[in-house]
Amino acid sequence: MQRAEQVARKASPIQEKTLISLGEFTTAKVDEHAKTSQQLYEVLRNALQKKGFRIQKAEGKGRRQRLQNAKAARTYLYIDGLYMRNAKTQNLDLYVQFYDPEKEIVIDAYSKTDKNLNSLGLELDAEEIKEADSGRIEEFVAKILVQLRSNPDKKERRNNISEHILLPQLEKKYFLPIVPEKKSSQAKASDVFNLLQEQQIITSSTKTAKKVNEAPNVASVIADTENIEYGRISINDILYSLPGFAPSRDYDRRTVSARGMFEGWNNNHLLLLMDGVQFNDSLYGSAYTWEVMPLNMVKSVEVIRGPGSALYGANATNGVISLNTYSGEDLAGELRTRLRLGDYGNRIYELLHGDRSKYVSYVVSYRQFETHGHEYQDRDGSFRQDIAGSLANFQVNDSRRSSYIFSKLEGVDSLAGLSLQFHRQDWEFETGHGWLWRIPDANENLSESLDTTSVKYKSDLGDKLSQEYVLRYQIHSIDWNMRYGENGSYDGFYPAGVWEYLETDANEVLARAQYTYTFANGGSFLAGVEASRFLYTGDDAHFSNIDLADSANGFPPYGDGLFRPQGPWLEWIQSQPIPKGAVFAQLISGKIWQERFELTLGLRYDEKYARFKGIDQPYSSFLPFPYIPEERRVFRRTSPRAGLVFFASNTLTFKLMAGTAFREPSITELFGANTFTLAADPRKLKPEIITTREFAIDYSFSRHINFRTNLFQNLFENQIAYSTANNNLSTNIYTLHTRGLEAELITQYHVWHGFLNYSYSQRIQEHILDNTVSRSADLVTWAPKTVANLGVRYHWNGWLFSTSVHRQGKVYRRVSDMGTIDEVTGFLTTYSEELLPYRSKVVPAWTDVNLRVVYEIWQKIRLGVSFSNLFNTRQALIKNNYYPFDYQRERRRFLVDMQATF
Repeated sequence: MQRAEQVARKASPIQEKTLISLGEFTTAKVDEHAKTSQQLYEVLRNALQKKGFRIQKAEGKGRRQRLQNAKAARTYLYIDGLYMRNAKTQNLDLYVQFYDPEKEIVIDAYSKTDKNLNSLGLELDAEEIKEADSGRIEEFVAKILVQLRSNPDKKERRNNISEHILLPQLEKKYFLPIVPEKKSSQAKASDVFNLLQEQQIITSSTKTAKKVNEAPNVASVIADTENIEYGRISINDILYSLPGFAPSRDYDRRTVSARGMFEGWNNNHLLLLMDGVQFNDSLYGSAYTWEVMPLNMVKSVEVIRGPGSALYGANATNGVISLNTYSGEDLAGELRTRLRLGDYGNRIYELLHGDRSKYVSYVVSYRQFETHGHEYQDRDGSFRQDIAGSLANFQVNDSRRSSYIFSKLEGVDSLAGLSLQFHRQDWEFETGHGWLWRIPDANENLSESLDTTSVKYKSDLGDKLSQEYVLRYQIHSIDWNMRYGENGSYDGFYPAGVWEYLETDANEVLARAQYTYTFANGGSFLAGVEASRFLYTGDDAHFSNIDLADSANGFPPYGDGLFRPQGPWLEWIQSQPIPKGAVFAQLISGKIWQERFELTLGLRYDEKYARFKGIDQPYSSFLPFPYIPEERRVFRRTSPRAGLVFFASNTLTFKLMAGTAFREPSITELFGANTFTLAADPRKLKPEIITTREFAIDYSFSRHINFRTNLFQNLFENQIAYSTANNNLSTNIYTLHTRGLEAELITQYHVWHGFLNYSYSQRIQEHILDNTVSRSADLVTWAPKTVANLGVRYHWNGWLFSTSVHRQGKVYRRVSDMGTIDEVTGFLTTYSEELLPYRSKVVPAWTDVNLRVVYEIWQKIRLGVSFSNLFNTRQALIKNNYYPFDYQRERRRFLVDMQATF
């Protein structure tokens, strides 16, 4: 030992303060994982620090991500290891691996085990060979220091790798990046990390870390690298590339249809999480998936298809999207900049910086987005005619602008587990075809902002019990100047047209506490409580040139043509707090029945109590003024969930899943008043309920190919949308029963990365609740029946080539989209002659192709160009109901993309 240390000291050119990234020691069995792993980490960290090394705790989900972070931080080495308790001797078997972060491969290894005693069949007295864990760990760490300092050039020590990794077959079980004898290090560095399951770790499924193939959900994990290399701008770009989702649009918003169901303006059937905290807008219940929510501060995105209310409550009906942001340790002092400039006024500016100090880790980012959008000539819903008697065309305005400021503080060492986040979103937009389907003849000015502050604390209460607390405050502000009708609109009823100006805001506080107990076999029991409080106190300003409260007289204009004050926008609930509470629990069995099965059971109970004023039914018996009665509605819902995962082998799993999700009507759907932006009936609107059953298969053909497929059946009851029965009236329009198939193939091999997926939906039955909508019991309408996606990325000598293809099948209309129907029978009574030249019964299928080429002109400086809709195809998205137009997606666009890291 002394001779080895002397050689190590003599040969070692390692400088003081050399940075080493240190990962945790893991085990397949978790009976004492937290205690032993922490002990190993602390002893090794202290020993390395005494030798003059700087230690960075490795962060990331999966070994590949941790190694990439170590590489980005320019660390000298990355070290992690394994341990397990020997079944016969009861001593700890310890393994350590040394990695070169630059090449992302194992270069050395060592183990201290009793395997040789077992293999020789020696029967020794247990007490005679028993070693205390602490002493064994000290000896193990001492040997690590010797091997570390005796290999200053980071050479690959093949004999050690063979003895301590290949011989015990650790590389197969733990997917260690070992260079085969017959492959070069460069080739293998690209190859070894194509271990798809090692990269696919998801936490949003059960609030515990699991591989995607083991999670009781149909889920996907998308890394930041993939989003950057495909040039994605928004969450929508991610969703549109996944099975089960498709582009949709309503009013100004780019929304997401899911599993054969049309999505309207609210886009509120998805739940958005930001580092595990609910992030949907409190006014509309919306998940902001278009460009107002950037990706530059997002490290990975987890997407669950199907219900998630058993854990997260309302809005998690069609899916859950979880954004996991960077930490200061990920960025390690880097300043990442990105500038994208293109035609049609497209501008995207991004800055991201983060670092870690002794007590705190911080991240700050900024993103600004600008575009003229898709401006073109089109018809609108007014049916105005030109001088030739044809429907007139008008300029559709679609310019949009948004900015996003993000900051995060995370505690380190004694403050570990504490985090504080602040998000500031501002965005401006135009209404395109108009809020009431009359293209505006004057400039509108619509802007909104969303400020969200959250505090989160998570820590262990022991080896097996952990706690988590969340407090989130959100304020949504609106500043709208809207043009509903041109001068002389509605047959001259409004000589000066129709304007409405609104400046208002509302806030919500959310709090959550939860506890998790971990079992010895990897199972867990989670329980928690959650509460929120919404409050609207009135408007800062609300004016119009017509009487927006006088529906009996058709909302007449003011005779003097002046703008006059209007009633409160949410008058039903002005100064009436709306509380909501929930309790939830989840049991994960861990692997049982010869470690072949894992059962997950979840249950959540939500109750929302809404008191409101009966502003439409004032009365007075003896008082000299009308008395406004107070009414209430209570929304109660229990959301169960069950999932059974069968592990046929290490590469093949089968899943059976069933669950119920819900969404109670949002604040704006229930309580809009004195406005053309909303119309509500708070007494009748029913909550939405979705019941889903799924069967899924996850199979890895090899380390490089992963195949997933699932069958689903959904019963979506009481879908809420805007009705044509009244301008912007929120109503329950139908109940849909749908089944379908989703399949995807994911591949990574050397410098190639790719995906291919296909989705198919079939309508089983439906029940119409709004008699202005015709029945289509066995045909998927308003959303594509089939969708397919293809993506390929290729790296070569500093070049990156990526392309993605989206194929959307035909979209069928309903009979009520083509004319007047009988509201009793639902049959078409009058086919509109006006629509004949402009609207077919089917929106044609289309294919969208995107291409991106990037070159690394200098280390961490990249220049590229991206093309969207490369072949300039016409891509129409359906406008449902009786209107003579469909939405048109952007034609070919390009962006010059410049990235630099300092």
